Amino acid sequence: MPIVASVLDRTGTSLAAEGRAARVQALGRLEAVAGQALSSPEVARAVDNALAGPLPETVVRSLVERHVVQRVVEQIFERADVQTAIAAALDRAETQRLVQETLSSPGFEKLASHASDSLLASALPEHVIESPEMQQLVEEIATSPAIRAALVRSTATLGTEVSAGLRRRMESLDNAGERKVQGWLPGRAKLQRDEPAALDEYGGLGARGIAFAADLGICTVAFLVGAAVAWLISSIAGGLGPGWLRGLLAGSGWAIVVACYLVLFWTVTGQTPGMRFMQLRVTDRRGAPLGVARSLLRLVGLVFAILPCLAGFLPVLVDHRRRALQDFIASTVVRADRTRRLEAESDAEDAAASPVRVS
Repeated sequence: MPIVASVLDRTGTSLAAEGRAARVQALGRLEAVAGQALSSPEVARAVDNALAGPLPETVVRSLVERHVVQRVVEQIFERADVQTAIAAALDRAETQRLVQETLSSPGFEKLASHASDSLLASALPEHVIESPEMQQLVEEIATSPAIRAALVRSTATLGTEVSAGLRRRMESLDNAGERKVQGWLPGRAKLQRDEPAALDEYGGLGARGIAFAADLGICTVAFLVGAAVAWLISSIAGGLGPGWLRGLLAGSGWAIVVACYLVLFWTVTGQTPGMRFMQLRVTDRRGAPLGVARSLLRLVGLVFAILPCLAGFLPVLVDHRRRALQDFIASTVVRADRTRRLEAESDAEDAAASPVRVS
């Protein structure tokens, strides 16, 4: 019996060795056959034809719907030799050649185009735009000092250029109109030749008209805001009464707003926002700022100048200091603010020439 057991052991060992050798040999042959098959032109053409048809779209749609990629990736990463297997597969010459042929095939281009169109049509771009990170990035860019400085500089430059161009145009029109009118009057033609460019020191009719129109617009906006608040309060309290009373209050309120606006700016700064836009300043005959009494007197003169269909402004066309009726009454003149004009134009040139620094 020991002899039989020994023979059986040797026989089993020999069969196991032969089996392992045969398996190794079969695997080697299978690997060689697979390599030859993958490297054959027929396989390449078959892959290209498959990618050119509807098969890629169907496969991709099925993979996405059934979450195949996610499941496969989870199973693969559970193994310990993933990196080694991937590196070994990528190092093979056949794999590299097959990948290159696949990427250069028309079918792959069609598949990539379809995938990109599907991505753009999905909600991913909207999700990215509405994400908190993107909102924070946009907020940081919008509130950066460089952007604020660029916006302020661009706005200031544009406003200065517009006001400067408008002033130059109105000065030309004022000078031309006054020369024409004064040429019709006896003795004014010689006076024009004797008086050089002294008229440019004072505000003309056109420039003053634009400034006054801008001031009336500002007053109207302020009055409408106040009237809306008053109407809201009165509607809660029960109304302001009959229509004639509301009209009287509205007219009186607008007149009060305009009067306070003009007197305040004439007294405090010597120029209203409209006059500042046109670079004009009102002073007395000596060039000193106006007091409250003189400003009120000028306001009364302005009312008298407006009542006869604005005829009180016509003396500006013939007076050597371009004074209107309110200026004669209050002994004031409207001067061209040359110093501020030069400063504004210089600031605009500096702003346009200096680059925006982004930190």
